[in-house]
Amino acid sequence: MKRLLYVFIGLCFVSALTAQSLDRSVVSSGGGSVYLASIALDYTIGEPAVGDFSTSTVLLTQGFDQGYKKTNVGVEVFDNKQTLRVYPNPAVTTISIESDKNYSGSVLNAQGQEVMKATFLKGSSMLNISELAAGVYFLSLVSSDNIPLNVRWVKN
Repeated sequence: MKRLLYVFIGLCFVSALTAQSLDRSVVSSGGGSVYLASIALDYTIGEPAVGDFSTSTVLLTQGFDQGYKKTNVGVEVFDNKQTLRVYPNPAVTTISIESDKNYSGSVLNAQGQEVMKATFLKGSSMLNISELAAGVYFLSLVSSDNIPLNVRWVKN
């Protein structure tokens, strides 16, 4: 008799665990946002639906938001049509710079240490490098519209 009572209690317990479940259905095969007048609706891929509200023209289904978030993980691509000429290369006492924009930045040695500041206006400019030691140098510049540019040159 005890055994039968234990089996009965066990079956009641198992049926109670499985009796409370939600009927789920997928309401979308994609994700995104919809904006209409003052209403914004976000939906996600595979959202389980648990209830709905409908009128003759609108169907609104409630569910669990699955945290859809769009994140860009690429690199921004920009059109780099800049004209900057640095000559002569190699140079001895001065280098000439011809540009279509204003630039400012630094002259760096091969170890990446800043050895002088530089500003070049649109058109032609000269940079006196007579006091620099012989070696490889870099012009690390930023244009007036915040586009970076690096130029390598050699001082003899």
